[in-house]
Amino acid sequence: MSATEMARQMYNDLKLNEGQYIKIKSLNQTRIDRYSEVERMYSNDAQMRDAKIREIDSQLDEEFAAILSPEQFTAYIEMGRRPASTSTVPADGATGSNLSTTTSTTSSTSTNMGAVVTSDSTTKGNVTKYKKGDMEQKMKPGEQKIKEGDRKVKSEDGKLKIEDGDNKTKIESDKMKMESASGEMKVKNGVEKLKTDSVRYKSSENETKIKTAAGKTKIESDKVKTKTDTAKKKVKN
Repeated sequence: MSATEMARQMYNDLKLNEGQYIKIKSLNQTRIDRYSEVERMYSNDAQMRDAKIREIDSQLDEEFAAILSPEQFTAYIEMGRRPASTSTVPADGATGSNLSTTTSTTSSTSTNMGAVVTSDSTTKGNVTKYKKGDMEQKMKPGEQKIKEGDRKVKSEDGKLKIEDGDNKTKIESDKMKMESASGEMKVKNGVEKLKTDSVRYKSSENETKIKTAAGKTKIESDKVKTKTDTAKKKVKN
């Protein structure tokens, strides 16, 4: 799982805002890079390797704690410091990490949004419905819907839609869009765009652009350019 894939799933699982998403993505990449370095250096010393991994986790936990709320940080620790699944968009007729795997039997056990519940089901034709408390699920070939309180999840033809109050997420095989009261984020063809009241952010494989009230910054592989109302600065790596 790449740092971006991890951040996208954590965005949904932990209900991150856009600012948290950017910082978490960077920390995920740091973890991947440092893990790889430890694996390379201590491939023949399992005890030292495990000790170094624990050291990395401890250091990064402090940084995650500074970014996440107490509730988010607790959930982050409980998930083992990373998403459990790389699957975000379910295939047709299958289920992804946010949807449940069920059978068309009465009083069956299903997995819904990470929690195991027992629910009564009714089947009519090729449509199966489940209900447990305020959770409702409807399944038919190629489509699944889940509603629980203000949270709605719909999977159809390889597309995933999630609505939770003001937060909306739409994921397809080649693009993603997230909206909240504070702004929106779009990812398409490897390009990430973030728009809020205070910042504009665009990141691709070759460059990253950031625009705030203080000025503009452009980051490339070999140089960084900064421009404000009073000064310009260019630094080469």
